[in-house]
Amino acid sequence: MPDLILYTIEGKSLEAVEADLRDAAARHRMAIFAQIDLQAAVREQGVAFGHPCRLFELSSPGLAAEVLARDPALTAILPCRISLHEWQGQLRLTTVKPTSLLAHFPGIDLESVLRQFERELTAVLDEAAA
Repeated sequence: MPDLILYTIEGKSLEAVEADLRDAAARHRMAIFAQIDLQAAVREQGVAFGHPCRLFELSSPGLAAEVLARDPALTAILPCRISLHEWQGQLRLTTVKPTSLLAHFPGIDLESVLRQFERELTAVLDEAAA
């Protein structure tokens, strides 16, 4: 999956990875703007969903402001969604690589800022997955 950042995590609980993700985001001056317990939300709609799954909306406020100053339509891709979920007995942390979105916005110079954000995001995920 070349357009994804994917970690398989062993020896940690979902709750521990979530706490580590929050701590790592704070250390890197990133904000988690929202969290969704997808398993609970789907169940509330009367649909069985057997896999624990939490979604986090994460952003670097300074970089986000820089991106949105170029075109407010970029709110369609911000903030970055991170999935923490169990699949086939494994705990996984995944997100779409920010740089994979460059092709969708050919008229806007985003490469340097998305590369910087991807480096910072990878550092946060490395720490959360460790």
